[in-house]
Amino acid sequence: TDLCAALVATGLNAVRLQIWKEVDGVFTADPRHVPDARLLYWLTISELRSLTFYGSEVVHCAAVDVARDRNLTMSIRNVADPLGPGTLVTPKVDASNDQLVAITKKNYMAILSVRSSAGTSGFKFHSLISNILQKWQLTVELVTTSESGVSLAIPMPENEAYGAHQPADVR
Repeated sequence: TDLCAALVATGLNAVRLQIWKEVDGVFTADPRHVPDARLLYWLTISELRSLTFYGSEVVHCAAVDVARDRNLTMSIRNVADPLGPGTLVTPKVDASNDQLVAITKKNYMAILSVRSSAGTSGFKFHSLISNILQKWQLTVELVTTSESGVSLAIPMPENEAYGAHQPADVR
């Protein structure tokens, strides 16, 4: 429904997309898990895109992509509280806003940390890692590297603990 609303707004050449949900808007964390989570009254489309990409379920990430690509302002409001403030999402980026906005979580992630063997150059090591990821057709959502190692966050299918990759395969 979020994506459909974004596409309709695009087709109508709207300047604002209103998304009506059963929550007050976007919070600093999931209020079901973090009782002190606070409502964000304003954030940028790029900040919302990051939150949805990494697990926030308030708005579908494809709808956020459409809003970003069409330069739409978004308003996320609660159907049960139509006079509530909600969250305003603007397409403009405020360069001075250099602080933590919110925390999100994503289930079923495998974190792999790999150290290179002595004598393996950094370039060759990273190339080997890339070849293994390609062989197993694994996508990576987050990578941290150093001269001697790499850590990868790899999404796993939600319907099975290991999906097609059993623990021996991952090793």
